[in-house]
Amino acid sequence: MSLSETSLLHRCQHLLELIYQQVELPMSAQELAMTLLDAMRLNPEYAEPALHEDLWDQKTAVMIKKAITIADHDGRFLIP
Repeated sequence: MSLSETSLLHRCQHLLELIYQQVELPMSAQELAMTLLDAMRLNPEYAEPALHEDLWDQKTAVMIKKAITIADHDGRFLIP
């Protein structure tokens, strides 16, 4: 576990101890913090998510600046 991951675990554990100081937990604050970080997928064993792939390019996109300027084949505007 890296220094930043250890620091995050300790901060999370400390916050959980503050939040649940009046509550009897079924597990230690450290175990709860590890479970929480695991649920948030911050565990280092998880792979980084794939980068977003944009399936559109400039050839298939048309920007409409003003809809009232778009006319059909007869010259009528699409928005009256």
